[in-house]
Amino acid sequence: MALSIIEMNYIQNGIVRPLESNTQDLVNTVALRHSQYLKTNAKTVDPENTEAMNCLNKQNILLGNIMNRNTGTLQNVFLRTILQMGNITVFSAVRGWSISEWETFLETNIPEIFDGVANITTEERTAYNAI
Repeated sequence: MALSIIEMNYIQNGIVRPLESNTQDLVNTVALRHSQYLKTNAKTVDPENTEAMNCLNKQNILLGNIMNRNTGTLQNVFLRTILQMGNITVFSAVRGWSISEWETFLETNIPEIFDGVANITTEERTAYNAI
């Protein structure tokens, strides 16, 4: 089941949110944490491996923007998160999520969200992951 547009808007506007935080701050914190992880664990890519190199370059641009707190990039990550949530969750479940469940959702989905924001294709990510 997917969330309706109105339900997604409730989450986006903070009507439905984790009690301990607001959704935007939680998404930003998870994004910063994941950026640090990716930066620390970046792979060395052979420049001739075009697909993997494209992935690494796009990823590095995204990570730099997130770590520099670029508001446009962070807003894109937030909106992608809402879309991702809208595609794979049920509103009644989201309304009852604990902070732990919010964190689990975000940490599980942030890699795909990052790839979407950075426009990393499946082929590029597959080539990079194969290294």
